[in-house]
Amino acid sequence: MPPCRASLPTHRIKGATDDESHAVPNTLAQEQIDAFHETGCLTVEGVVDAETVASLNADLAGWVEESRAHGGPFGETLDGRPRFDVQPGHSAETPALRRV
Repeated sequence: MPPCRASLPTHRIKGATDDESHAVPNTLAQEQIDAFHETGCLTVEGVVDAETVASLNADLAGWVEESRAHGGPFGETLDGRPRFDVQPGHSAETPALRRV
């Protein structure tokens, strides 16, 4: 399946000043709806700022590093399920988190 890419048009909230970031999405264009039905996903560029993405990537890298010490699912959620799941073939040398 090809990666899905689409961007939503935005408009400014009435009364927002130039230094405020209040862009909100308009309705989806037909091509975006069609792309969603074709691929099953819709990517919206620029929704999360670069600083947040960098922070999330750092968290993920830490979890991957932590997973090297585990041979199977590990951690715990509030409902008792493992917090982290690993793919078949996961090892300390080739960590492969499937679900975090």
